[in-house]
Amino acid sequence: MAILFGILYLMVALWACLALWVHLPLGNATYLIIFFTFILAILSIHQIKSIYQLSWITPTNIRILFWLMIAMVFVWFMMMTPSNNRAWQDEFRHQFTHHKQGDMISIHHVRNFHWHDDGYTEQWETRNYDMRQLKYLDMISTTWGSDDIAHIMLSFGFENDNGNIDRLVLSVEARKETHEDFSTIGGFFRLYDLSIIAGDEMDLIYTRTNIRNEQVSIYPINYPQDKIKQLFLTYLNYGQTLYDTPKFYHSLISNCTTVIYDMIKGFDKIPMDYRIVVSGRLSSYLYEHGAIDNTHPLDVWRTHAHANPKVAHLGKNSHVSSSEFSQLIRQGLPTSNKPDVGATF
Repeated sequence: MAILFGILYLMVALWACLALWVHLPLGNATYLIIFFTFILAILSIHQIKSIYQLSWITPTNIRILFWLMIAMVFVWFMMMTPSNNRAWQDEFRHQFTHHKQGDMISIHHVRNFHWHDDGYTEQWETRNYDMRQLKYLDMISTTWGSDDIAHIMLSFGFENDNGNIDRLVLSVEARKETHEDFSTIGGFFRLYDLSIIAGDEMDLIYTRTNIRNEQVSIYPINYPQDKIKQLFLTYLNYGQTLYDTPKFYHSLISNCTTVIYDMIKGFDKIPMDYRIVVSGRLSSYLYEHGAIDNTHPLDVWRTHAHANPKVAHLGKNSHVSSSEFSQLIRQGLPTSNKPDVGATF
């Protein structure tokens, strides 16, 4: 029992100290509070005789002081509120909104930055889409270190009467302020707000393949068209909710894959799987369920889905059109041998 109580003290102290370390609410003075919290945790577990010789320092008083410190940190942490009004980095300046009238949808604040060697030209647009033309869904998986952790985006394709496909990427993001970099640990402690970016492929994908040198893979998804449309509308409604009622990003339960999973399970029965959290392995999960055409070997998919070699010649100052870029990153993808029946979750 003493061991369990000791683990409890250390875990609670670790949580409080990490929360303080991530936010530094009192600047550098916060480090003194972190140090003091750990000392109180250790003294609460071990009775150090030289300390307890002082009459007013007793094990009970030490533990009361420790839990008082934890309570203050907890209250401070719970009083944090998400917001849409912060000094955002340019890439996260806007949360999109939309207006639907019949089959026609107008989306405001679609991101379409133009990237080049010395930075980017910021551009936000209003775009109109006809739901009757929504036919295609692609998963975009991008990694930057570990193959087990990926950022997941979905690209929706609208095919007009001329056979041209207009693609829109929707990306669940940790919305960062001007002074912030991404931290997985910070994502556990309300460091970021949650955002969904609607953007052009020539922005959201080109940024990753050619500007940041992340490793990007494109997987066409077998999914019934009615469910593709339902997923798209769910995305739009969720984005509108974030615009009206902001929420915090969370590295485990509210991130780029778990938010998608939560949206889909609202209208489709899909089994939970560890690969939804270990997002770099999401392609194997989708392959097993037929969402990625499993008549081709998965290794073949992974080879041909890799987009970086297909656009490396564009460099960091490309002038190709969005439609040309979208065609380039899909060159060599295996042809689907499956009828249009969708995934079998």
